[in-house]
Amino acid sequence: RPPPPGPAGTSAGLNTLAIALLRWYDANLTASFAVEANANYVAFDGANIWVSSNVGHVKKLRACDGTDLGTFTSGKGAARALAFDGANMWVVNGQDESSAVRNGSVAKLRASDGAVLGTFLAGTSPVGIAFDGANIWVTASGRTLKLRASDGATLSDIPFNGGAVAFDGSNIWVAGGSSVAKIRASDSAVLGTFPV
Repeated sequence: RPPPPGPAGTSAGLNTLAIALLRWYDANLTASFAVEANANYVAFDGANIWVSSNVGHVKKLRACDGTDLGTFTSGKGAARALAFDGANMWVVNGQDESSAVRNGSVAKLRASDGAVLGTFLAGTSPVGIAFDGANIWVTASGRTLKLRASDGATLSDIPFNGGAVAFDGSNIWVAGGSSVAKIRASDSAVLGTFPV
């Protein structure tokens, strides 16, 4: 049941069960768009959709009509999870199977043209990635890393084996095995682990 009407301009007069359509735009709603085989993850940069693939490529598609805006190389391993920092698309690269060094990496691609601005080591078998407004968080085998978004420097290395990762506005949540960790983003303090 909606809340009772309130004075104009107050939240008491809002129906919390309603959905507002803020702006409509013409878009192709019925088509599918070709990407490379073994597409993995998608992310949105405010105007475009980015799709990662197992062959280390990331494809950029215009969201309103699916126009192919380019395919970019993110590294030698499989391109996996993606995160947008407001200007750049960050891509988790799996291990380079042809290399004796079994580390994975994250690549920072400029969203406007896909140029690689940097590639940074991210532990063994990196999986998940999230942006907290200032830093990039990457989960890998046995660890969760906090990287400074401006230059990829490692700020924290937390011994928590993670997979999926999300930011709630203050804390980073990392799913790992049968538990989830809550990490304060500002100082990387582990505030708790909770069974799931």
